[in-house]
Amino acid sequence: MTKYQVDKKIPIPVHQSSPFSKASKWAYTDDMEIGDSTTVSNRNESHNIFIRMQVRDRKCTTRTLKDGRVRVWRIS
Repeated sequence: MTKYQVDKKIPIPVHQSSPFSKASKWAYTDDMEIGDSTTVSNRNESHNIFIRMQVRDRKCTTRTLKDGRVRVWRIS
């Protein structure tokens, strides 16, 4: 029979890749004010910013640029 060990007081690590975590690469968007914008390389990255802002009750809009990058504006 296999014995299992129960560990106590082990903190749950933050997912580095989650757009919701404070350690996320999108954390800089928390400092964006209404009218500020940022450029990302593709639609998937803009969607991650959109979700992060949505979770924080903020709104944004996006436009695809001629070079294929995507600009994201905070609108509220």
